[in-house]
Amino acid sequence: MTLSKEVIHSKDNILQEIDQEIQVAYEYYLKNGYTQEEIQKAAKPLLEPLRLERYKKRLAFIVRVILVLFIVYMLFTADPVYRRLCMYGRLFLFQILPFWDWTEVYYSSCFIYNPFFSKNMITETDCQVCEDITEIERFNGTSPDKVAEHLLKNDIPLIVMDGTNNWPIMEETFSLANLSEGYLDDPRINSVDVCMFQTNLRFHTPQGFLRKLKENPQMDRWYVHWENCEKPTEKFLRTFYRRPYFIPPMLEMIQSNWIMMSFNYKGRFFKKIEPSTSTTVMWLAQVRGYHYIRLKPKKPCNNLCENLEDVLQEGDVLLFPVTLWMLEYLPGEKSENLAIGAGGFFQ
Repeated sequence: MTLSKEVIHSKDNILQEIDQEIQVAYEYYLKNGYTQEEIQKAAKPLLEPLRLERYKKRLAFIVRVILVLFIVYMLFTADPVYRRLCMYGRLFLFQILPFWDWTEVYYSSCFIYNPFFSKNMITETDCQVCEDITEIERFNGTSPDKVAEHLLKNDIPLIVMDGTNNWPIMEETFSLANLSEGYLDDPRINSVDVCMFQTNLRFHTPQGFLRKLKENPQMDRWYVHWENCEKPTEKFLRTFYRRPYFIPPMLEMIQSNWIMMSFNYKGRFFKKIEPSTSTTVMWLAQVRGYHYIRLKPKKPCNNLCENLEDVLQEGDVLLFPVTLWMLEYLPGEKSENLAIGAGGFFQ
């Protein structure tokens, strides 16, 4: 070990001496009228080893950094280590809470304050469109122009009763087994996470729930819903439905979509569906059975407008503006219920 240190020290001294000699030679040639290009050309044989040495040091430093980052990444991907790091991280945050209230940053939608940023906020003036609405209007054989006039310009929800015609998911041969096959058997899907997963059973993923349902088809008194927020699951569900024919062309559909399923569930509390912040309009199509739905006006309109309630039957499609209304649902009793949904925004 001592010998190695002496060799390194000797090498550094040699490099330092060479550097001093080059500096002296540079000043000599500069005084004798040599140009910068001529000096660099003459010193190239001496400078090249120094440049190579610096390059090796930089390369070694980059390799060390990459190696450290790789080790950290592997530690974070290892489940036991990741869980322990999360546990210590939470404990650390609790310890510093008396000195720094980090909850303000945690619950803030923006890390840095932006005075020009504003969400799709509504005011009491916007509530005028829903003050006199007491029910959701139903249509049959409507058109995109009529829907644009009714919904997009006035923020009024509606139900189209023939909105699922010619959808593959509406065929008699379709069943929940078709969904299970994709989520359980397709390797591109069965390892993908979803968002907003909720159920009354002790499962945390659609795969776990669907696997149990496949093993026990007679299982009842359950409900489940989730949002497909990754491309493989989004594309898989889109193979079963089409863009509703009455959706106006200026409404651009977002990628994510929703699944709501239940069987013989007798709950009495409505379940909330919370679309992503980029969604301004959402549709919900009833495929099997029925769902009780409730549209609740958002603040400050909740004091001026009534809750709207209806029942979605097979083939019905609910379309409503997310900026003004919140969606809640309750599964139908004594039936197998399935609904799908998606959102969009104005172009």
